[in-house]
Amino acid sequence: MPSGYDEEAEETFLDQRIPTCVNAFDNIIKGGLPSGSLVLLLGEVGSGHVEFAYTSAARLSLVRADKNMRDRYVQESFGHDIVIPERTVYISFSRSKKEVLREFRLSFATQYYEAFKRNLVFKDLSNLYFRRTPVPSSWLDQKPMFLGAQGNGESLVEALVGFLDKEAPGSLVIIDSLTDLFLSNTISPQDMIYVLKGMQRVSKKWNSMIYMMLTREVVEEKQERTVSDLCDGVLVFGWSRAERRSWMRRYMYVAKFIGVLPHLDSQRVSRFLTDVKSNSGFVVAMTERI
Repeated sequence: MPSGYDEEAEETFLDQRIPTCVNAFDNIIKGGLPSGSLVLLLGEVGSGHVEFAYTSAARLSLVRADKNMRDRYVQESFGHDIVIPERTVYISFSRSKKEVLREFRLSFATQYYEAFKRNLVFKDLSNLYFRRTPVPSSWLDQKPMFLGAQGNGESLVEALVGFLDKEAPGSLVIIDSLTDLFLSNTISPQDMIYVLKGMQRVSKKWNSMIYMMLTREVVEEKQERTVSDLCDGVLVFGWSRAERRSWMRRYMYVAKFIGVLPHLDSQRVSRFLTDVKSNSGFVVAMTERI
């Protein structure tokens, strides 16, 4: 056995869950998602994958601050060790903090907005993302970037990795978004795969939860499958037409997830019909079973 190996600590980690705080979902998956997971939120435009991440972050912040909220949003009756992340770490490649907070405030109730903002560590990498594009720095609401201003000319990947090493441990991490990276020439697809494979491995050491957002059908199907394959879990969000109705319904299903799918299969769950509401965020409205 390797020197310094802590078997008890390893057993504790294996039993840890981080709640999504989407109650009906957490109830099905026995309290939350396995701690240390790299999770792909793969969604059609407007289908709820962004709102899922926002709601989870806001409710976890409420839980950290108020025991009554913990009783309301955390399912602790399944015997797992429930871990609440210390903060929300939000990484954006093309949007500013002001823009993200504005979107959140326009979408959700003040209580959620204040909770989301309270424990937020935000990293705006747009200067590096747009560095070799026609977009002028004046459009980015940031100071012009000179050599040395970002770590002696560090690359986007170096800035991302350095920030994650510092802030990701013990956190809920939201990466907004893989879509931006795939559409950019700042990082090669092969380098991106290497970074994501490393992130999948180190997330266990960090004991964090990492949500990565990717819009469906924007990148090539092969790239979508490759990213899905290297993640611990994939939650898919989409739209479906209600039977004998003219309107569309949002849905979510678990495409893959180590430690989660067996619970869904045992309860014959096929997918979740979902809603997004201003006063309660992303919610599961109905569970469809086979």
